[in-house]
Amino acid sequence: SRGVLYLERGARQPYRDTVRRLSDALALSEGERAALVALARQPRSPDSRLAAPSSLDDHPWIYIAHVQQDAVLVERLNADLRRHDIIPWSDEHDLVPGTPSWEQALRDAIRGASALVLVASPATRASRYIGDELRIAELYGRRVYPLWVSGEQWIECIPLGWGGLPYLDARGSRYAAEFTVLAAELRSMMFVRGSGSR
Repeated sequence: SRGVLYLERGARQPYRDTVRRLSDALALSEGERAALVALARQPRSPDSRLAAPSSLDDHPWIYIAHVQQDAVLVERLNADLRRHDIIPWSDEHDLVPGTPSWEQALRDAIRGASALVLVASPATRASRYIGDELRIAELYGRRVYPLWVSGEQWIECIPLGWGGLPYLDARGSRYAAEFTVLAAELRSMMFVRGSGSR
């Protein structure tokens, strides 16, 4: 949607209600909530989205938001991204067993990512977590690249409020061509972010 585009570009601040709902969803303490509200109200420059990810890794990754029902396709996507020298981050591979707070680990992974790829299918809309992952990406100014992998209607595969995002229709035989577009977009975006942080 246009509002999301403005938020991504730093041209608009999130609404107070959005920040409040995010604080509630993340179960923040009063101090954390106050810090989030203050951060959300800070003016951002249009180029703030180009900042380097807060990671110890020299190679920024792409966070893959998906539901378990799409695990087979996500495996293929991860392998294809690696073949293009793009590092994917997904919970099945990168969340260390025994992590004390997997929820915090997911938040940190989104914050440290260059962007988020949303793998969208009919099961996506019903997920308890996808909407929150998208809101966290929005909070940190991470661009969202929706990849529609199955279903009859796009709007039936996406949480409310996100249906207006431009998406890549990678259903069935279209996957290979649309993946090529996605990889080119991600590499271009990562190059811009990398050169902007030097």
